[in-house]
Amino acid sequence: MRTPSEDFESAAFSRWIAATYPNLKPTHIPNGAYMNIATAKRMERLGVKRGVPDHMIVDPKDHAVLWIEMKRSNKSLSKVSPEQLEWIAALGPDAHICYGFKEAQTKVLEWIDARKSTRKRTSSMGEVARKTALPGSDAT
Repeated sequence: MRTPSEDFESAAFSRWIAATYPNLKPTHIPNGAYMNIATAKRMERLGVKRGVPDHMIVDPKDHAVLWIEMKRSNKSLSKVSPEQLEWIAALGPDAHICYGFKEAQTKVLEWIDARKSTRKRTSSMGEVARKTALPGSDAT
């Protein structure tokens, strides 16, 4: 069976996230697009950088951002560049290299679940603080 292209994997991922999570703001960053020399020079002047992950997903509720660098599901067919590794490291724990649609889908689900449990824990701590505040204090 032939391994799907990175474009195919990215398109499937974009369709899935738009259909499944309409509240999120996903976008694809076309850094790897083939372009003529004049366009490439123009993009460079405008500040386009090599290695920026392919997908940025923003949750407008809390402004959290998930970054996905999409690669083909067959790791031997996908090379990660030094620039991509630098960006992933710089963007922190919510930036991932994913090998195929399924791996990217899993990262989104984990990201959503982790933030749900963090929000629940934070709101629970606020509720405890309100219940244990002394009468007349500012915490009520």
